[in-house]
Amino acid sequence: MIIINTIDEKYFELNGTRFARIFHPLKLGNDKVALYNIFDTRLQILPGVHYSEVSVDATAFDSQAALISALLPVVYVSFAESVNIDDYQLKNEKERRAVTPRCQVPEK
Repeated sequence: MIIINTIDEKYFELNGTRFARIFHPLKLGNDKVALYNIFDTRLQILPGVHYSEVSVDATAFDSQAALISALLPVVYVSFAESVNIDDYQLKNEKERRAVTPRCQVPEK
């Protein structure tokens, strides 16, 4: 049995190993599910396994669709939800200004 549990708003656990919530479930065929990293699909932490072999937060599922629906909020959080946008934009603007040279106005 593959056990996936929510840890907090940033992390989940797969068989005792902690992962950031940057994974996405993928439907494989009619009855299998895989988990891939959203930034690099070469990083696969769950190969195609039958939906009956996976439990999410102590719940087993009777269909592939039910498992995928339960997995998504556990293994993935969108960037917009995970960051305070105002703080993020402010930080990026400060960094951009620090590295962007200002226009020089020639003296007459």
